Amino acid sequence: MVGVVLCAYNEEEAIGGLLKSLGEAPLGRPLKIVLINDASSDQTGAIAKNYEKSLALEIIEHEKNWGLGASLRQGFERILPELQEGDYLVTMDADATHDPKIIAAMIEALRRLPADVVIASRFCGPGSGESGMPAVRRAVAHWARRLFAWRFPQIKRIADSTSGFRCYRAGLLKNLPDGEGRLELKQQHFAIQLELLLRCVALGAKIIEIPYFLRYQIKRSRSGFGYWRSLRDYVPILLSGV
Repeated sequence: MVGVVLCAYNEEEAIGGLLKSLGEAPLGRPLKIVLINDASSDQTGAIAKNYEKSLALEIIEHEKNWGLGASLRQGFERILPELQEGDYLVTMDADATHDPKIIAAMIEALRRLPADVVIASRFCGPGSGESGMPAVRRAVAHWARRLFAWRFPQIKRIADSTSGFRCYRAGLLKNLPDGEGRLELKQQHFAIQLELLLRCVALGAKIIEIPYFLRYQIKRSRSGFGYWRSLRDYVPILLSGV
């Protein structure tokens, strides 16, 4: 099985096409999607419900906005009990900037290589890259990745440590929850991606990257990324580790 966790906030223009594309992706195995609708004020939830009959789709509705980190953690806790050790779990953005067609290549990389996590990377050679990203955000992200690599030598070989487009071996993630099924992850927002990476490395995971070209200009929704909030979230990790 391939499990996919989507965290959506006001993605009415993208969510229908994304779910349709996921259903059509050549995965070669059953698909289960957990969609966390994080208190969207638009028609994200209503549009997603149209796909409940055609897809193995579970929608979790939030009355208040939890943030990416808390929503992702909830999605993991919900889907991991349904996955077997040899299954896969994919995380990706719900704004359609992450192409479901790449998932098959990510799974094949994990199947073929001795690895536990594969990242669809914007910075790992021919075929990778990005376009349409605001210049300030691109610069901030560049220096953040360099800072993370300096602070955490264990991930210095990972070129795109902030990418959320990842495929994990389910067996690896099953080692994260405590005895009651809760994930001991602290971050509530975008810093969850760094925290997850560091937790996986601490478990001895081998992490690889495959090229991906991100076309950020196709994003139609407003970004939930906040510079000051992200700084506030990342500083504790940089000072004390995970």
